[in-house]
Amino acid sequence: MSRTVAVAAPEPRISARPFVVSLLVAVVVNGLLRVHIRFGGNGRPDSARPALRALFVVADVGYLAVTVFFLLLLAPVARDLLADRLPRRGVQQLLGGMATVTLLVDLIAVNVTIYRRNLASYELLAESLALYIGTNLIFVFWYWHFDYPLRDGVRRPDQTLDHDQGIRFPEEEVGDSDPHRRTWLPGLADYAYFTLLSSNCFGPPEGHVLIGRRIKMLQIVHTVFMIFIFIIIVARAINTLS
Repeated sequence: MSRTVAVAAPEPRISARPFVVSLLVAVVVNGLLRVHIRFGGNGRPDSARPALRALFVVADVGYLAVTVFFLLLLAPVARDLLADRLPRRGVQQLLGGMATVTLLVDLIAVNVTIYRRNLASYELLAESLALYIGTNLIFVFWYWHFDYPLRDGVRRPDQTLDHDQGIRFPEEEVGDSDPHRRTWLPGLADYAYFTLLSSNCFGPPEGHVLIGRRIKMLQIVHTVFMIFIFIIIVARAINTLS
């Protein structure tokens, strides 16, 4: 007589692949924007002083070094992703930090270029769009990076992490009687929705709650980036449309 052995269903997990890929796409977008800023554009010729030009060259070399190091570090991370393993936290932070550096350099470069060249409005709007895309791709990664370990802590009794930190999604506001409440995990679409609306509203979208200092500080940094893009660059472009 055969016996049927019940096999427990595997715990749901959040895959790191789409979030690391979003970093890669952001670095590519930021790199193309950097090339456009330095070698493209329809503004008047660059008349910077030699010392300032030398500073630009140093910035270009540093930017290229960060980008190359990012791609080199991405190679071993790809093996973890293909094996459906989470890269180490330190490696994740290093990748996210380097992608953020490229975004920050582009953001500063666009603002400097506004005052050094008479850029056309449509060019500024195009550069703002590139910055907007790069910012959202990078912060999708950062929100996932800081939020997912807190969710792992809920399902592991050996850890003391409490889910009353991080991002509280509307799906988690249902009653305790719902059997899927404890096993529901946000995916790329959930983090992307949260990031896009946070960018447009300068704060968490309706139905989402931020709990904990770290995730709140992350949103403050995100808001500062969007202020520079919307209020300074886009406003300048609209002001010069005539």
